[in-house]
Amino acid sequence: MPNNNPDKKSLPPSKESTDARRKARNQRVQKLIKYLGLSGSILGVPGTLAFLKAGNWQAALASGMLTIAVTIVAITYKFVSGVTNRVLDKIEEELENAEEPLATWIVKGLKTFVINLWWSLNPQFQRTYYQSLIEYFREFKIEGFRVGLPVLDLEDVFVPLRVDPEIPDNISGRMIRAHSQSESQTIWDFLAQSTKTKFSNYRRLAVIGFPGSGKTTLLRHLTLTYAKKQQDKYKAPKFIPILLYLRDIRNLIVAEPPPSLPQLIKEHIHNLPAPQALTPPPDWVEEELNTGNLLVMLDGLDEVADESQRQQVSHWVNRQMQIYRQTAFILTSRPHGYKSAPVGQVGTVLEVLPFNSEQMQQFIRSWYVQTEIMSRAGRDTPAVRAEAKNNADNLIERIISNRAISDMARNPLLVTMIATVHYCGSALPGRRVELYQKICDLLLGSRQKAKKIESPLTAEQNKSVLQVLALALMQRQRREFTPQVGQELIAGELERVAGNSLNSDQFLEQIKQVSGLLVEWCLDDWHVNYEGAPTDGSPWFDKNDNLFQKSGKAILRGGSWIEYPIFCRSACRDNLFAGRVNIYSYIGFRVVCAFGRILQ
Repeated sequence: MPNNNPDKKSLPPSKESTDARRKARNQRVQKLIKYLGLSGSILGVPGTLAFLKAGNWQAALASGMLTIAVTIVAITYKFVSGVTNRVLDKIEEELENAEEPLATWIVKGLKTFVINLWWSLNPQFQRTYYQSLIEYFREFKIEGFRVGLPVLDLEDVFVPLRVDPEIPDNISGRMIRAHSQSESQTIWDFLAQSTKTKFSNYRRLAVIGFPGSGKTTLLRHLTLTYAKKQQDKYKAPKFIPILLYLRDIRNLIVAEPPPSLPQLIKEHIHNLPAPQALTPPPDWVEEELNTGNLLVMLDGLDEVADESQRQQVSHWVNRQMQIYRQTAFILTSRPHGYKSAPVGQVGTVLEVLPFNSEQMQQFIRSWYVQTEIMSRAGRDTPAVRAEAKNNADNLIERIISNRAISDMARNPLLVTMIATVHYCGSALPGRRVELYQKICDLLLGSRQKAKKIESPLTAEQNKSVLQVLALALMQRQRREFTPQVGQELIAGELERVAGNSLNSDQFLEQIKQVSGLLVEWCLDDWHVNYEGAPTDGSPWFDKNDNLFQKSGKAILRGGSWIEYPIFCRSACRDNLFAGRVNIYSYIGFRVVCAFGRILQ
């Protein structure tokens, strides 16, 4: 389409504009001549012609050259002056536009500087805060498990947990799991990279683990390490630790209107055990959050038992992560709790892996040494350590030689209970009844009670119902059951202890999710491919459709793939299960949607 409005730059200058420019240029030349103290009669075209008429060729040449030089200087001066003025105008305009944001930035920087300076120059508050954290988190505790042994220092027995990035749906909630061959990583590896822009997703971590995997202990150890200012040995950035238990603040979060994160942190600091209540300066918490100086740890999303409240808490956590993008967050949960209320702002999900053999042995040796020392009023001698070593070696040998106990010892909670029972004089595996009794008591009631988790039944009621189920299975010489059969077996006893408050299906689901004592098989048998698969949703059995007579291969529900991406696809299938007896966590068949990684 033709352009009927040509650019003004393409139009030739008018005669008026040319004359005006020449007149202005001549005036600048005359001003320059006067400034230089040169007579106007000897320069310019008239002066040059006058010299030529007089026959003074040298004076005429000099006059002409000087006239040209002065003209060029005048023109150049106008150009340079014009450019300079325009540059200065632009600078003034930009500075005027930048006045408000620049002033805001300076004031904010000064405010942050003053607050940080206060933190640095106020050793009393800092020292009192860190000391209160050390006193509060220094002990190695198992909530709900008390046997009268000396309390140990967490730092002396803690074994770093291995973690691995994982898709939440692939994380199993089973307490007893097979050893994973994944490359060893710890939470410190992710924190060390969290300040880099490339790894900003590591600033919002969700740590998901099976019951007893040590999630809470991990956060307590992080808090203790930062309070003692020992993070440098892990090459981790400097943070001020804040550990909040979601079960303790859930009622505040679900209230209307819910509190902000700074409000909860201030209340948490105020309530810490200290000689006198700690009160941070105004805006200190907000500024530390905005500048990314805090490490906010939120423990136990799954321990918000009410599902609707858990959804509200999840939404609140998500909102805080949105607001405070510079802050490092760590959220912990069991798999079922996170899957039911995921947090969208979480950048990376880490699965807590079970102990390997080295971790198990390291814990037992450390635990025995510290227990023997503390049992002797702190007496640490070669003889005490020798006895501790002998006892630890004896327990490790018994664990390794017994498959059932060995599988249990991969769980940090259970290996602690195994060591306790062994120390108290019960030979393992010969007298496992005491161990199983303590485990059931802990997982079915006392642990939930210690964590203030509401349960529809007491520990004794749960045990009463499960005993009926266990006895029936032993009489049938089976270790597995269909949901229908299980519901029928426990219906009578459940009605006796719970009335109409809980049905059989709800009871079995609650035991599976909260205690981890039950796991669920996929109903289908394992098949090489989908040829002949039912299309009506019915289970796909082999020739024998009697579950209790099965000897073929099957897959645990929630089973995961080996850690390499190549195995996380429907084209690759494998199994290691015979007769639905063995339990492995690293092989299973799932249809998943992965992103951010190339399957090759």
